[in-house]
Amino acid sequence: MESERTSDPWSRIFTGAVLILAGGSLLLNRLGYRVPLPDNWWALLVLAVAVSSFLKSLGHYRRDGFFSRAARSAFLGGLALTLTAAVFLFDWDWDKVWPLFLVAAGVSTIIFPRGRSAHPSDAGESFDGPKC
Repeated sequence: MESERTSDPWSRIFTGAVLILAGGSLLLNRLGYRVPLPDNWWALLVLAVAVSSFLKSLGHYRRDGFFSRAARSAFLGGLALTLTAAVFLFDWDWDKVWPLFLVAAGVSTIIFPRGRSAHPSDAGESFDGPKC
C-alpha cells in the first residue's frame, strides 16, 4: 500500500507553496517592501490549511475509490477550518456563527455514522441503510 507521503502530492505541494509565499511576504514586509496583506493575514494561513485538507480528502477518495473514513475526516476538517477562517476574514460575530458548527456536526452524524464504513462491501451493508 502507498504511504501517506506518496499518495497525496498535491496537498504537500499546495501547503509548501503557501508557506513559501507567506514567509516571503512577511520577510519582504520586514525588509521595508510593502506587500499588501490584510490585518488578519494569519486567517489566510488557516484557510490554506483548509484547502490542504480538502486536497487530502480528494487524494484519499481517488486512492480508495470511495468516500472512506479518512476522506470524510479530512473533508469535515476542511469545512470546519474554512468556516473558522471566514469568521476572521469577514469579521463575523462568533456569537452568531458558532451554532453552525453544531449544525455541521449533526449533519455529519446523520450522514456519516461512526463505526460504519462508507463502502458497502466493508461492513456488509447496502447504501440503502444499515441492516436491522
